[in-house]
Amino acid sequence: MNEALMERLKVFLHREDNKTLVGTPASEEEIILAQQRLNVTCDCVIV
Repeated sequence: MNEALMERLKVFLHREDNKTLVGTPASEEEIILAQQRLNVTCDCVIV
């Protein structure tokens, strides 16, 4: 990604009202618990 696009993305993700769309990734345990509660299986590759 070019620098201007990265800056626009950063501005979008870190809004002025201090609410951020950037968070901490879910742990493996949190994913497993959520799958059990929702009765779903995710065959996602986590990198």
